Amino acid sequence: MDLSKLVTTVSGLLLLTCVTVATVAGGAVGLPPRSEADAAARDAEMALKLTPDPERGREIYLMCAVCHQPEGWGTADGAYPQVAGQLYPVIIKQMADIRARNRDTPTMLPFTVLSVLSLQQLADVAAYVSELPVNPNNSVGPGTDLEKGERLYREHCVECHGARGEGIADEHMPLIQG
Repeated sequence: MDLSKLVTTVSGLLLLTCVTVATVAGGAVGLPPRSEADAAARDAEMALKLTPDPERGREIYLMCAVCHQPEGWGTADGAYPQVAGQLYPVIIKQMADIRARNRDTPTMLPFTVLSVLSLQQLADVAAYVSELPVNPNNSVGPGTDLEKGERLYREHCVECHGARGEGIADEHMPLIQG
C-alpha cells in the first residue's frame, strides 16, 4: 500500500472513531446532547411503534443466547437474568435504558450503546424473547418464612409488579412471577 492510500485509510479510521465517540458521548454529531432519560424514552417510544418480527428476532437472539442461554432462562447465579417470557414493553424499556446508559450493565453495552442493534432489531428480539416460555424449574428459596415474604411483597412490591407478580406492561413494570 502506498503512503497516500495509508494516510487516507488512517484518516478515515480517525474520522470514524471521532464520529463514534461523539455519537456515544452525546448524540449524533452536530446535534445538541440530550439527557439520558430523554434518549431512553425516545428510543423506547420509537421501538414500541415498530412492527416486530419475532422470526428475525430469533436469529438476532443467537448472540444473546451466549449469556442469557438458548432458552432465555439466564444463569442460576443470576449474573445473566432470565429474559424468557418477560413483557415486550419491559424488554424494550430495559434495552433503551441500557442504550442510554441509565443502567450500568457493562456486558450489554456493546449490543446497545454502540448501536450494534437498530431499534427495529431491538423490537424484533424483544418480540421473540417475550414469547419464550418461562423456566418451569426456576429455583426457589427454602420456604421457611413465607408469611413474612408475602407481607413484604404486599407492602413493597405489589404496586409495581401486580398482585401475582405479573408486571404492568403499560408502565414497563417487569413480570417477576415464576
